[in-house]
Amino acid sequence: NESLFTSIISVNHILEKEIDLEKRKLILRNINLVCEKILSLDNEDLPLTLAMESEFDISHDIAVDLIIATKFGMDSVLDTTDKFRFQKMISVVSVILESK
Repeated sequence: NESLFTSIISVNHILEKEIDLEKRKLILRNINLVCEKILSLDNEDLPLTLAMESEFDISHDIAVDLIIATKFGMDSVLDTTDKFRFQKMISVVSVILESK
């Protein structure tokens, strides 16, 4: 009974890497099929995001993803890097992707 969510920041990173418009549309369609919802921030979340950036010395994108995850009560974050290892607020599930 698990649901998969993503943040608008993560979607943007994926789309930035693809220059072909048709492939971008395909990516968005697939994300829409796999994910329950694409989550974003509200204006009220921005001060906490900025505070997290300075407290943990992390990038804005990582802070946004963490705030979104905690705001929506996520149990864990799937991660293909070690960017979320520094924090203890949410559990991290490491995913290894094979490159072709």
